[in-house]
Amino acid sequence: NTLDCAGECGGDAIVDECGVCEGSGPDENFDCDGNCITDIDCAGVCGGDAIVDGCGECGGTGTDVDQDGICDDADSCIGSGHPDWDPANIGVLNNYSDYEFNGSVTSRVYIDGEDIGTSCDYVAAFVGEEQRGVAVASNVPEELGGGYAFLMVIYSNVTFGETLTFKYFSSADQEVYDIGETLDWETNIIAGNVVVPFVMSVSTSTDISVDLSGGWNWISINVEGEDMSLDQVLGALESGTYIKGQEGYSDYYEGFGWFGGLETISVEEMYKLNLSAQDTIEYSGMLVDPSSRPIELNPSWNWIGYLPNFDLDINDALVSLGEDAVYIKGQVGYSDYYDGFGWLGALNTLSPHEGYLLNMDAASTLLYPSSVSDGLARVNDNFNYSILDYEFDYTQFEFNGSVTSEIDIENIVVAENDLLIAYVDGEIRGKAHPMLFPLTGKYIFPLMVYSNEILENSVDYQYYNSTQDKHYTLSSELNFEKDMIIGNGLAPYRFTDAINEISLREINVSTAYPNPFNPVTSIDYYVNASTNVKITIYDVVGRVVDVIEDDFKINGEYSVTWNAINKASGIYYISIQTDNEVYSQKVVLLK
Repeated sequence: NTLDCAGECGGDAIVDECGVCEGSGPDENFDCDGNCITDIDCAGVCGGDAIVDGCGECGGTGTDVDQDGICDDADSCIGSGHPDWDPANIGVLNNYSDYEFNGSVTSRVYIDGEDIGTSCDYVAAFVGEEQRGVAVASNVPEELGGGYAFLMVIYSNVTFGETLTFKYFSSADQEVYDIGETLDWETNIIAGNVVVPFVMSVSTSTDISVDLSGGWNWISINVEGEDMSLDQVLGALESGTYIKGQEGYSDYYEGFGWFGGLETISVEEMYKLNLSAQDTIEYSGMLVDPSSRPIELNPSWNWIGYLPNFDLDINDALVSLGEDAVYIKGQVGYSDYYDGFGWLGALNTLSPHEGYLLNMDAASTLLYPSSVSDGLARVNDNFNYSILDYEFDYTQFEFNGSVTSEIDIENIVVAENDLLIAYVDGEIRGKAHPMLFPLTGKYIFPLMVYSNEILENSVDYQYYNSTQDKHYTLSSELNFEKDMIIGNGLAPYRFTDAINEISLREINVSTAYPNPFNPVTSIDYYVNASTNVKITIYDVVGRVVDVIEDDFKINGEYSVTWNAINKASGIYYISIQTDNEVYSQKVVLLK
């Protein structure tokens, strides 16, 4: 046996390459004298892997993708929430090696003529759904115009024949927008430079599609295009026959288009549109900003459009009105305003493309919230209007009016499944289930009554009690008048059983005489129970032309005359309304 380097007989200790018994040799990357024998990185580490980034920082992550030497503009956009157009953060299409050809597009982005590009914005190019290029905003020197431009390399495997589309990412609101311009591809294309850029315009156009029923539809439009004429906005319709606003109307003529006193659609207004069959409005335009479009309101009735692009609880949608508001109705429901509480009724939510009739006590201004978060998004679960659950087509009628009522029949308890029905000559004209009114804790019926006449007599009412499974014919002299508002939750109209109660009419009305007339006609009436009396004259299209009586009357006989010397010949309607009753007559003025 021999001794090893440590002097042990038969031992296995050996001398390393540096002459040290049982040594481990030199450290990695060093010689036996401690000298570094490989590259030293920027951090001074022998054999280290730290490198200087594109911004000159050792071990940094900056890339200075816009190559302007400023590392805190483009490079700070990494991870800032932009779309997955450049996941490697290299400032170009990440899979550019898949393509043979390329070209360049130098652009600026505009909206309404204003250059809107800024730090951390992006643009991307596409052919169909396939991305073909990307660029982050580059800071342009003031000598070249300043601001931000997008220097984008675009790739393809064909030399021509493709159409490029573009998208823009706004770092300010973290949204992606379509660009209106397109570009025909050809290899080695050079489109624009930072001084004379390829112009990209943010497309703010929104497509709307509004499904409509045959018959009457109450509509509004919440986008604006360059051409708001009837022929453009309603151009997709194949079954339009007639449309009217609050101040004018037009008919549709086959082969010609729309013609009449109503020529354009206003987003601030609602319209009644009649169709011969189901159809759809399709139109493109810029969404209206509700907060920048106040709607001026007059006392009494206003036909209003709905501007937001989202549903709102009625109390949030109409919060700007305060206590000047009285009543609002849509085509199938309505609500009253109660001071100190807000809106209550069967109309809980206002929705895009619906139209509404709003009644005001005084002139005011309606300003809708610009976002859902601007309101409280309250929903009143106690109020659900269920007219659509039954075989009744309200779209076949042009006019409506509301009756907020209660049932007063001995030994009858109203329940949720009960039903109040209005008829004219056996035809259903409205139905409503009861609602629990929160201010009184009592059930009321929010009945909307429909008609194609401005005034209509012989309206009958029937009540169905679900507990007894029994129908009651109700005692009432309440007839139909366009836009009538009878009762509210605090003072509902009272229906009684016709069999068990002989009701004394508040008023007896004689027939107008003479009729036909020129130019004066008279009406006699007798008040049986003290009441307010309002006598209104309407023309054939439902416009108020005169109010000849509006006063509180005690028991007694009265007579009024209407002098129509300044009115045109034609048919007129005389409406006599008391606190609980409505009567109407048709008269003819012949000159």
